[in-house]
Amino acid sequence: LYSPDPGAFESEEVKLLVELSLDMAYGIQTLRARTLQACLQKELERSETRYKLAQRSALIGSWEWVIDSSTVYWSEEMYALLGKKPGEFIPTSSTFLEYICPEDRADVRKMIEEAFASKSSFAFEFRTSDENGNQKWLSSKGSVISGSDGEPSVASGTVQDVTELKT
Repeated sequence: LYSPDPGAFESEEVKLLVELSLDMAYGIQTLRARTLQACLQKELERSETRYKLAQRSALIGSWEWVIDSSTVYWSEEMYALLGKKPGEFIPTSSTFLEYICPEDRADVRKMIEEAFASKSSFAFEFRTSDENGNQKWLSSKGSVISGSDGEPSVASGTVQDVTELKT
């Protein structure tokens, strides 16, 4: 509001107008923040859809193990590569080894232990079988990340179906 007359509004009216303008400014900022948040949420959902499509198309799954909390995350495609669905079981650090053919398990365990000891990256291939006994080759690549104490804190990586390259 504007008036060329300096005395057009009393002090109480001025205070009320100031409060109203601050409330409106807050409302506008809140509306803008919610609009931005909605746009960011939509973009995140689109990005996640592209990520899942890329993993499915490349037959590659991802995983992460937070060592201190023993928390293990597998992507949907990681489950699929092992013939499972998310929610069928809770992945653990030892669950992965159960899906490796017994003939390859000791070598894989050794490579993982070496990566942890050296706190470095790793790469190995192994065989796994589905419930029907069909065997496939998987390739795993990842790295071990140390915490501030110098000890391994997170291990993460990918697993890819490379059966067609092996046959």
